[in-house]
Amino acid sequence: MANEVSVESTAGGRFESILTNFEYSLQGYRLFLAQLHGQIKDSYQGELEARMGRIVDKLEPKDRDSVVEGFDSFIEFVGSSIEEETAAKGDENESDKSGFSVEFSSESSSRAFAKMFEFIMRAGWIGPDAQLERLYRSVIIGLVGQFEVLIADIAHQFFKCAPQALDADEKVLSLSDLQDFGSVEAALDYLVEREIDKLLAQPVQGWAKFFDSRMDIQLRRMAWDWGIFKEIIQRRHIIVHTDGRISRRYLQYVSPELVKEYFGEEAKIGQTTRLDRDYVETALDHLESLGTLLCCTAWVKLDKQSLDQFEDTLSAWIYDQLLEGRWTMALTMAQEGENSKKLSHSTQLVCRANAWLCLKRIGRFDEVKEEVEEFDDSALENRFRFARLAILDREEELCDLLEANEGGGLDHQAWHEWPIFSEIRENPRFAELAERFGPKPKSTVADDSPGEAA
Repeated sequence: MANEVSVESTAGGRFESILTNFEYSLQGYRLFLAQLHGQIKDSYQGELEARMGRIVDKLEPKDRDSVVEGFDSFIEFVGSSIEEETAAKGDENESDKSGFSVEFSSESSSRAFAKMFEFIMRAGWIGPDAQLERLYRSVIIGLVGQFEVLIADIAHQFFKCAPQALDADEKVLSLSDLQDFGSVEAALDYLVEREIDKLLAQPVQGWAKFFDSRMDIQLRRMAWDWGIFKEIIQRRHIIVHTDGRISRRYLQYVSPELVKEYFGEEAKIGQTTRLDRDYVETALDHLESLGTLLCCTAWVKLDKQSLDQFEDTLSAWIYDQLLEGRWTMALTMAQEGENSKKLSHSTQLVCRANAWLCLKRIGRFDEVKEEVEEFDDSALENRFRFARLAILDREEELCDLLEANEGGGLDHQAWHEWPIFSEIRENPRFAELAERFGPKPKSTVADDSPGEAA
């Protein structure tokens, strides 16, 4: 039976720091991926051209022409071979084209061609795609490492709040051990570190069991796809330990369906596959969503005294996701906040409106359309009434309500930035109302800006 820890602590600031560090680290990887591909391609193309140019520059003019003709022949050969292979697919007759020949004007031009040809062939293995592969592997290693840091930080906060939850076997220290530590606090830190090391050494099923039994947090339920999450963790393991080749451990923990998807129908031990940008970005999204949700849930459970601080952090985080158009990510946290009984009614309503918006943006609005239409907002603040009408695309009703309430107290950020008003900003009447009632922008925006409501 799960035992939920209920303690009074000052962990709120620490949890905010844990979440911020996790988000900043993953944002760094996201920015890195956004710039990576173009930079690698451009850099490698420039290097290739420079090296080839240095070889050609050493040749006499007639020999340069000979090398150029040789490469023209090679390119023509490759192109025709590809066409023949494409046309012959499904045909039992194989192509009889076995190679190509080139005549050079001199021995020096022949050697230059051979050197350049070897360099180009090697580029297929150590060129931009291979460099990207190495960097993608590094990103996966880093992402999973950051997730493990998050696990360790949360577990450390748990044991700090509830040291009695340490395993009985872990609490046994000799008198000489205690003398070496010098204080009870140092000894306790050692015991906690040892417990966390044991936790991180376990497979993800062990992590799930820890959070379920110790903190009543269902890690499996939080994941977008538990199977994909397990595969990401195991992918990091084979990258580090087997150079990306399938291992028995990988086959033990990853579903056959995912193995088939990533490695093909005949996947077997020792087989390898390349990472691509889609895989890495999907892994980043999965880990960020699960890690953020886990940290926020642990924060609420372990530090009930800082719920106001948590609600501000949650609202700001969801709003940032909305501005970036990361609707699925925002939806995950918005739905969690909407259903949390520990949050204020106002924050629950904010999360509810944002969840509606996310479902609308990802094409699933039919799931909640009836709920939105029937929702009674007559006793709520103007911002919630505005948000509901905007989501339902009732532009004239919204403009009427805004005009009747002289803008309803919306600030500049709300008029010009709220994602929920994206469509209606094209409405001339709304633009006129924004000009008439919208305050001028300030140099700074307060943390409790109504913009975070929608």
